[in-house]
Amino acid sequence: MSINQIIIKNSGYVLCKSSFYTVTDILDGREFTFTKGVNLLRGDIDSGIFGISYLMSMYKSIDTRTICMPHVATVDNKQVLLSDLVNNCCYMDAIYPLFSTKRSIRALVAKGAKSLGLSESTDEILDLFMVQGHNRDRAVSQTGNERIKAMAAIAYSYGKDVFCFPWLSKTRYDSFNMHMPALLDTLAKLGKIAVLPLDKE
Repeated sequence: MSINQIIIKNSGYVLCKSSFYTVTDILDGREFTFTKGVNLLRGDIDSGIFGISYLMSMYKSIDTRTICMPHVATVDNKQVLLSDLVNNCCYMDAIYPLFSTKRSIRALVAKGAKSLGLSESTDEILDLFMVQGHNRDRAVSQTGNERIKAMAAIAYSYGKDVFCFPWLSKTRYDSFNMHMPALLDTLAKLGKIAVLPLDKE
């Protein structure tokens, strides 16, 4: 499934977690529209932008009783349950279940590609996301700042179309060095949707 557009709005509270932060974010009923390419959201950590990214990608792990409006989104002009949309989304953080394993990046990409019957080989996918050779046989947690590209390679091999990032401060964003701009460029070229909530600075 290839997604072109997502329109989503809700109100309530979302307890958001990442490797760096934990915050209860507030959704105020604002409507968000996400399309293919990089969708940059700027604001404070509790301004709703972390919450909407987390809601789409970690729906199955949140307390849904704190979400007030119907748990749906409009995907390519069709109403879709958030419980279904989440299957197309990936949370780009090491706490995401797909990445929190000790299995190697190579093994995870191979498993995903095999399950989907992808035409690309494991190394072709790792090359696509520019994962360095010395990191390919390590777990995501062992790859330092390059983990952001490793996570994307794994998510791609599992057929994810929407790459939802946690809220990042300028310091955290900059800590990924050249890996983040390179990854965002790759996702855009592949026609994926990237949701990137950043500090307003």
